[in-house]
Amino acid sequence: MTDSLSEVRAIYAGSNGEATRALYVRLEAQGVDGQLAVNLLRAVKNSTRAKLYRGHGHKGAAYDTKGWAIGNLCRLLSEQQAAAAITRWGWAIDDAQPHHRHVLYLDLPTGQVSFHAEHRGSGPEYAGAWDGATSSAERIQRWAANVLDGRAGAIESPASWPPSIAIGEKVDHVLGEARKGQVRDHHCHWPGCTRQVPPAMWGCKEHWARVPQAMRRKIWRAYQPGQEKTLTPSAEYVAAAREIRDWCLEQERQAQQGKLL
Repeated sequence: MTDSLSEVRAIYAGSNGEATRALYVRLEAQGVDGQLAVNLLRAVKNSTRAKLYRGHGHKGAAYDTKGWAIGNLCRLLSEQQAAAAITRWGWAIDDAQPHHRHVLYLDLPTGQVSFHAEHRGSGPEYAGAWDGATSSAERIQRWAANVLDGRAGAIESPASWPPSIAIGEKVDHVLGEARKGQVRDHHCHWPGCTRQVPPAMWGCKEHWARVPQAMRRKIWRAYQPGQEKTLTPSAEYVAAAREIRDWCLEQERQAQQGKLL
């Protein structure tokens, strides 16, 4: 892993505004590719955060910033694509999505990335198709690091990368699996809840929101994309799931005790 990639990953995963602004200044100094990299990082980071936020205010602000960054990407590519390392981009429709059906695709040297949007932005129709991967955050971070190193056009094979452990990547994977619908019997893990949920998800939206944030983060850290298919969760994941189960049972016990008083 290069020093630049380590730096980009650390800043992306953190919440240091000063470090983030300093990184963006250095990227923008690299010309149009740097400007594109800045807006790609803004879009993917705010997209990931919006999925994790519980309050409508923070969630809405994150989606607004994502939309603004997507608009900047479309403007830059419409005006200066000839000077950019991005050779193909455009819009398509995701028929599996009931609301945010418009998808902006960009072919980076590090692989295809995409963003769902409520409204279609400016730009051409995308001439390709989704590659089936949910690795936009990883591919964007790698390209941003290459831009910093003066290697914006360097082609990389995603097959050679180590598995990403970023929570944002896991969120994208789970949401992608959820869009496929119910593929087998799998109910919410909250005691007594019989709601069916996709196998990649711990539970239904209502009960997942009730789990303390610290416990939810343990699940995300331990979760490995694909474990719902291989049925081989790690010991760390099982321990985190048991901790939540015990907490849920205690909540139910206290609720029942309250009814008797």
